[in-house]
Amino acid sequence: MTVTAKLYPVVFTCSEPHEEARVFWQNRVRMANADLDPKDQKLIEETSAKASKLSMVESVEAQPLPASIDRLIEAMQYVGSLLPRTVVGKLKKLSSADDDAEVTKQVQELLDPLCLIGVSLRDKGPPLVKRGAAPRELLEQGWRTFLIKVVNKPCKTRRLLIDSPNAQPLPHSPADQVSSRWMQLSSFEGRPLKPNLSGLELDYRIVQIYSRDPGTKQALLEFTVANKAGDDGELIHEWRFEKDADGWREMNQVDIKVRDGSLHITSSGNDPFMGANVKAGGGPMVLRMWAKSEVDGVGQFFWWTKGIPQATGNRQTHFLLEPGKERLYEFPFQVKVELAGIRIDPLVKPGRMRIDWIDLYSAQRSANWAKLPLDLDCKQATPVTFRVLDAKGLPAFAKFEIRDKKGRIYPAQSKRLAPDFFFHRQIYRGDGETVSLPPGKYTIRCSRGPETIPEIKKLDVGTEPTELIYRVSRWVDPSESGWWSGDHNIHAAGCRHYQNPTEGVKPADMIRHIMGEDIKVGCCLTWGPCFDFQKRFFTGKVAEQSRYPYTLRYDLEVSGFGSHMSGHLNLLNLKQQIYPGRTSKNHWPTLGLSTLRWARKQGAICGPAHSSIGLTRIVGRVPNTEDKEDLHSLPNFNIPAHDGIGANEFVVDVTHKVPGPDGKLVPAAEASNIQRRRRRTD
Repeated sequence: MTVTAKLYPVVFTCSEPHEEARVFWQNRVRMANADLDPKDQKLIEETSAKASKLSMVESVEAQPLPASIDRLIEAMQYVGSLLPRTVVGKLKKLSSADDDAEVTKQVQELLDPLCLIGVSLRDKGPPLVKRGAAPRELLEQGWRTFLIKVVNKPCKTRRLLIDSPNAQPLPHSPADQVSSRWMQLSSFEGRPLKPNLSGLELDYRIVQIYSRDPGTKQALLEFTVANKAGDDGELIHEWRFEKDADGWREMNQVDIKVRDGSLHITSSGNDPFMGANVKAGGGPMVLRMWAKSEVDGVGQFFWWTKGIPQATGNRQTHFLLEPGKERLYEFPFQVKVELAGIRIDPLVKPGRMRIDWIDLYSAQRSANWAKLPLDLDCKQATPVTFRVLDAKGLPAFAKFEIRDKKGRIYPAQSKRLAPDFFFHRQIYRGDGETVSLPPGKYTIRCSRGPETIPEIKKLDVGTEPTELIYRVSRWVDPSESGWWSGDHNIHAAGCRHYQNPTEGVKPADMIRHIMGEDIKVGCCLTWGPCFDFQKRFFTGKVAEQSRYPYTLRYDLEVSGFGSHMSGHLNLLNLKQQIYPGRTSKNHWPTLGLSTLRWARKQGAICGPAHSSIGLTRIVGRVPNTEDKEDLHSLPNFNIPAHDGIGANEFVVDVTHKVPGPDGKLVPAAEASNIQRRRRRTD
């Protein structure tokens, strides 16, 4: 039984890079079940009820087929899901057989019972999909590995793409889709497998499925083969490295070598990047690459157009590197005119990375997607209770980065909502709180901010509830000497926070992170994104969620509105949050000094945020000063660009004095105080 997918166009309406990613995922595919009519609902019930006999292939050339199966066996071992020993033993014996039809038959008899789904490709149009005989069992907060059988009579050699509306990320999702986005999908397309289909009439692929929730869940899986955009498909360009770098070139602080079908990249500095030319029409796109980095950090992806043939800051996005782990990286982006080239900054420091393949797709879906509904039984995970004590033996909060033996992070970041933040690898838990983990062996990095000594713990989780005991060990405690740690610029919305399904997070979520990092003073600054929602948490005093000695207070950063173009300002200890005569962030003064005058009058502490942005690029020097001092010393006669969001107008505001609360003149901004992260209490 075959169902053809509907086409859901992606529409971008914004220009900021992080906004493009949000809109891409939000609009990519609507929740399919919401679009099903009664006939489709009946189809779900019929299709989910029983397995179909998968299509059989009569004969494949015996020599390449066993080699393909050997790679499959090795790949299953790599992902930690071994095929049954009896099956592996019988498959190994087939390599010496010379009867093509018999080998083909036995391979299918051995592997088909392990397949969750069978996909039959056609010359044109969507493939035919059937449910296989493999048990449809998942595990809450855990991964299960399945085989996909591919009957490839057209002998296609592109990638098999697998997707699901249930697997779209939770961050930035509409509120009414939170419950339906319970799944995460991961097609394994790394070594020893090839990313593309082999071209043989019979192939098997690996898919891994993660479940956020326990219980019976309904999913809609979707399949297509990556045809070129001109051939009624989404594929714009694919880069493979069997012979050479396939058009990628070294651009800065990077050395590229091609070896064993991969790009091996060595960074020699803090700003390595490489680029490739590629032509494509405008519209929403997504770049995908399979890579393994040896170091952590943040990478960047840039693109340029025919009209502006160089990378710029407003045409780029970031991605977090996971050291030691092979994985798929995806970069959604929007091109308003013709695309001319792309650039990858793989690392931000010296190190190595391996890239196995890179693909560029249009995000506009073709009509060649087939979909198959399934009911899946998700077994409940095991509760793990945290027992957390501070250095004095008192109950406390701490942070925990949980990984399994394959390096996967728990809970899955793409399925997190507050109080766990999707852009953190760690979670924060207090004494007596829990997390659900599937049975297995875990490595947990425990710490409580920079004043403590991190500790690595091993945890074996079975089917019975268990505990993790962690007592904080300090290398220093500044509070004993009257110094209190703090962060004067944290946000509960914007930056990397989502704006859907909620407009940022709440004070109860922020205080957990403050306590988990052992920050005594946390200044949560409301700014442009979600301003009207977040402004409700301002009280002009310490937030009620504070727990001594941990203090949370809401104040303001002038960013995304008002005078932000002349430099962002932090306004702390405000008594009034909104500029007189206003009710929101609209129609504030565009001159920073006017904002400072209002804030200082009510006794606020004021200064610049990220003040160096705009000062690092030098556009010249004061005339006749070439021999006055070293170019890199301070002070100097360099002329900065003043083209960022840091200390622009601020450099002249510091020369002004404005009335304070008692009418006496005070400095318009307190540069020295605002830059300190610790303040003495005595």
